[in-house]
Amino acid sequence: MSDLEKNEPVNQENDWPDDIRATGDSPEMLIEDIPEDAPPAPAEKAEVKEEKPKSLEDVYVTPSSHGKKRRFLIAMILLTAILFGLYQIPQVKAQVGKLFSREDDGTVMFAQVERGTFIHEVVARGDVSSSSNISIKCNVANPGGTMLLEVIPEGTYVKKGEKLVVLDSKAFDDQINTQEIAVNNSLVSFQSAERSLETSEIAKKEYLEGTFAIALAEYENSITSAKEERNRLSEYLEHSKKLYDKGFSTKSQLRADEFALEAAEIKLTIAEKKLRVLEEYTKQRQLIQYDSDIETAKANVKAKKRAHELEQEKMKDLCERKENCTILSPQDGQVIYANETGGQAGSEFIVQEGVMVRERQTILLLPDPSRLQVTADINEGRINHVKMGQPVTLHLDALPNVVITGTVTKVNEFPQPTNMWMGNVKEYRITIKLDPREGLRPGMTADTRILVDKQDNVLMIPTHCVVEHGGDYYAFTCVNGVWDKRKLELGATNGKAVVVISGLKAEDSVVSGAAQYKDKVNLPALPSGMTTSVLNPSSPDQLDKATGEAKDLGVRVQEDEAKRRAEQALRPGREGGGLPEGFDINNLTPEQRARLQEMRNAAGNMGTSGGDGGGRSRGDGGGSSGRGGSGNRSGGGF
Repeated sequence: MSDLEKNEPVNQENDWPDDIRATGDSPEMLIEDIPEDAPPAPAEKAEVKEEKPKSLEDVYVTPSSHGKKRRFLIAMILLTAILFGLYQIPQVKAQVGKLFSREDDGTVMFAQVERGTFIHEVVARGDVSSSSNISIKCNVANPGGTMLLEVIPEGTYVKKGEKLVVLDSKAFDDQINTQEIAVNNSLVSFQSAERSLETSEIAKKEYLEGTFAIALAEYENSITSAKEERNRLSEYLEHSKKLYDKGFSTKSQLRADEFALEAAEIKLTIAEKKLRVLEEYTKQRQLIQYDSDIETAKANVKAKKRAHELEQEKMKDLCERKENCTILSPQDGQVIYANETGGQAGSEFIVQEGVMVRERQTILLLPDPSRLQVTADINEGRINHVKMGQPVTLHLDALPNVVITGTVTKVNEFPQPTNMWMGNVKEYRITIKLDPREGLRPGMTADTRILVDKQDNVLMIPTHCVVEHGGDYYAFTCVNGVWDKRKLELGATNGKAVVVISGLKAEDSVVSGAAQYKDKVNLPALPSGMTTSVLNPSSPDQLDKATGEAKDLGVRVQEDEAKRRAEQALRPGREGGGLPEGFDINNLTPEQRARLQEMRNAAGNMGTSGGDGGGRSRGDGGGSSGRGGSGNRSGGGF
């Protein structure tokens, strides 16, 4: 049975000829270089040498050994992940920290009182935009949206009047043709109504000046003729009577003349009545009819005119829609796509050819690059420090070595809308006007530093070197093992350093992480139930706010838990914490001082939690900060 059949390691390299092993090439590589028509090599008896492998590379590794290595690596990765997860548990992390802490090594770190310039800056991150930012929107009304056919490349600098966007206008061509026919039909109807009105007006005039005038003349002529006939017959009757009296005429002749006169009288009466009917009835009736026809014609003209105007407006609207499919630049500027990403499902919009655009949707932004600004959101705990007119320095991610200056021009009165991810965090937006600078572009991200306070030639110490006790603030000194306290009057703070008004002088050394060494100095006695704490209300308003939070919490949890939460709300590390500018505990009202005392008493009554335990935990934080020499805010400092 061969070595391979026994599945034993074989040193394959030792089986190669010396010339092959010297070149460092494998036999397979050399076989590829032999021509196909080359004569076969003379057969030589292979001599198998059993030799102990010199290295792992010389050993043939079986598939089973590969599986073992893979399982071992997976087991190590899982074990590392489990240990890392356990370390994230606060209790485990605390125990591990105690094992490696140097709490009892007796090392005390010091910080030196320095005289220099105190600077308080509010830092925020914002975006560069233009104060003259025109939105290019789709003004085409189309229920299903309009397809975007052409769009200018993003970042292009354009002049006023240049073409930016072309939308699909094919659908409006057929509508315009159909509407053109409707406009012409309405025009014909309008013109016909106008002619009907003219006809009615002419008919009235014709009656007054023609038909009525003729009838009036005829009736007046009939009356005149009837009167003449009556007068003639009346005279003739008188003559007949005289002849009858003298015997020259018969009685029948006299009666005939009397009847003729009576007929003439009746004829005159009829003519007069016809004239009166014409003037009093016929004329009025005809005028009313003609006036009615005229008013009807006028109303019809008005209706047809309005219908024609509506059709014209529709035609104009369609033409405007077609014209709006081509959007020109209203001013000079740089093109920015108004992409909408990260929204809810179906709300994403990417500017590209072929996308559907709805009416009034923003397609492009056209900022004026010469009028740039930065908008940033400031947490409610720091917004009171920011005022209009304050100077700002900015650093851009795109220009890391360039310092840009600006000025705060606007501070919003109301907070920005929040969402489910922000919880109850309130932020206020500010606007910063940038000074002109080459290389600035809208959309860049900027780190802003707002200078809210600057004091020259003042004494400063790190905040972790100060401890609060009974409403007063102290720093500790240790000279040759002798501990002492210094009562301080403090000024403004920026969260890292605090201004010392009195109590220390330049180049004095004070203990870092003072809170953990409070038992080494003789602090003034406090009333019963009151302990030394690191309560640090940044302002009377914050004290009121914390007390209100405690009252709200007391509705849902026990009263002592509410008081403990109120004390925690005033500890360092909360947003807006830190010693305020010019803060003095004497500024608190009696009610505020009473609530402060009540919360301190509640903290003291909680035993080790509020006394030794609480002080211990805060001391550890302060000691860690002190030994590290950093100025970061910790549990033991301000």
